[in-house]
Amino acid sequence: MKKISIALVLTLIFLNIHAQIIQKSIVKNNVNGSIIFAELSLNNKESNLSTLKKLNNKLYANYAAKEIVTDEFGNTHQFYQQLFNNIEVIGAGYSIHKIRGKNSFLNGIFVDINAISSSGKKISYETAKKLAVNYIFKNNTKAANILINNIKLVICNNLSNVNSRFDLAYKMETNVPAFSTVFQNAITGEILGSESIVCTVNVPGTGETLYSGVRNIIADQPVVGVNNFRLFEERNGAIIHVRNMIAEADFLNIGNATEFWDNDNNWTTAEHGNDNVALDIHWAMENILDYWRIERNRNSYNNNNAP
Repeated sequence: MKKISIALVLTLIFLNIHAQIIQKSIVKNNVNGSIIFAELSLNNKESNLSTLKKLNNKLYANYAAKEIVTDEFGNTHQFYQQLFNNIEVIGAGYSIHKIRGKNSFLNGIFVDINAISSSGKKISYETAKKLAVNYIFKNNTKAANILINNIKLVICNNLSNVNSRFDLAYKMETNVPAFSTVFQNAITGEILGSESIVCTVNVPGTGETLYSGVRNIIADQPVVGVNNFRLFEERNGAIIHVRNMIAEADFLNIGNATEFWDNDNNWTTAEHGNDNVALDIHWAMENILDYWRIERNRNSYNNNNAP
């Protein structure tokens, strides 16, 4: 009975603190139940860092203030990078948005980390470099004179599966544009993923959508001269990328997602059947980004090229 009473008191204390800083929130249930959006209470007297610590009832969470952006209306948007033991957690952090001088809402991702693997010694930088070079060459046999320019210790998970475990990792910059950044588990040497700075080619085409008939769309031609097009586009500085989740129940697990391809950039229902709903999504996203650019003079909804 005593244990139940103590638990009840702690729960009520948390709910009271939570109510003082949050007006209402949206919770992301399949990633540790963390908050992804919250309207801040006008009565919130906490500092930004204190607010973030109490946000998900994880007082051990740490953040570092990073870039701040002021939009054309004079509102400020401050990003806070999540840290664990002063190490950057890749893909995690919150932006706090101040509207007319008052903190109004926040959005972002929190990763619940209170421990990381210590079951092994970190591999050496030299070993990490060799593994990264082998990975790049295996996936791009034309790459030559591969150089690893910078190595930084971070905390990262498998980039193709957001539900995978976060652990110590090396973030490596390379001189190969298609693999400009490589992430590697610092204990096992497993490659966790890579990022590319390769610019793709936007090509005008048409798409027979499910609900809006035939529409002009822009697709991507990854290899110039090869008639193979996918639903990928750089538009107004943001990226539109529509992929097939193949009935994957967890929409955040994109590891098995496949591309939609067409051989002439004239996407028809006869070719793609029920997959033509992907064309509706692609065309709609084009129009949404155009709305923010033309009607609101903003680079996407957050004025920072969000997809």
